[in-house]
Amino acid sequence: MFEHYQNQVLLAYKYKLANNQLPHLNAISPALLRQECINTFKVRYNPEKDDVALRTFFGPDERNRGYLRVIDEHPRNKFRALSIFFQGGITKPDQKNLELLAWLIDFEGRPYQRRDAYDISTPIDKTDVEGNPLTTAELSPAEVKIGSNEDAAQGTEDPAKEEDLEPEINPTAARTIATLITKTKTAASTGWWHIPKKFNRTIYAFTAAAIVLASAYIFFKRNKQCMYWDGNQYEAVACNENPGNFSVIALDEAKEEKLKRILRPDTLTINSVRKVWYNKVWADSLDFYTDSGSVPTDTRKRLMPMTEYILNKYVIQKKIAKKP
Repeated sequence: MFEHYQNQVLLAYKYKLANNQLPHLNAISPALLRQECINTFKVRYNPEKDDVALRTFFGPDERNRGYLRVIDEHPRNKFRALSIFFQGGITKPDQKNLELLAWLIDFEGRPYQRRDAYDISTPIDKTDVEGNPLTTAELSPAEVKIGSNEDAAQGTEDPAKEEDLEPEINPTAARTIATLITKTKTAASTGWWHIPKKFNRTIYAFTAAAIVLASAYIFFKRNKQCMYWDGNQYEAVACNENPGNFSVIALDEAKEEKLKRILRPDTLTINSVRKVWYNKVWADSLDFYTDSGSVPTDTRKRLMPMTEYILNKYVIQKKIAKKP
């Protein structure tokens, strides 16, 4: 039952709080709570265990931007309900806030599943960090719900319902694979492909290989939710990877695909004007790029569109100067 799961999460939270394992969540503000979600995602994101909590609280990633970016852009006031809980109010979070709480404290039994998997009779160490027994008031879950009233006041959506918390499956990929299997079996049995039955095994093997490759691609895309600039282009990486001295930022698929450093500026022509962007590195040296946006090596600065003046001074004149 969900109530058992709820009690187990709150009990685990109170136990870790009493043992000083959650100092980073103590009286945390909504803005810092959002940043803590970003930090948690980067350190230990696990799609199998975490997507339910993320989808329940932040909503589905409808534009496939990756949950790191979804979290970063989520309105700060949506974290107010859980912030009140962390600030010591006598509260019991509603379902979407409870799932986020379970994720933040790394509760082993997450996410909630509709089965009798949460045995409240399981013994839990009920002593604090010094070995002193915790009181009933410290361990018992509080009875006041938060989240629903705050959301209503802010005009947000209703809390996620229990029946919506099924493990996340990419619906497009699932339909594509199911259709492929059905068509393959139908074609092989009816013969409308005009392929002899002796080739059925080959067809099935090819289909299985396609499914494996599709699944691997989906997993690869979901696992690499961050990126870094390698000097010439952006490379996608898992958020917990450490690619040397490079800074890791949230994945932006448009930048990853389009923004490259132009390695041969001498190939630029008048047709490249305002189709190429540049950044001044030194007084007489520019880097040229294939798309607009922030300077990859200093995101505080913006790339500028190349003008005829820039083309003439830094490309054409340099080519002339190099001629014998």
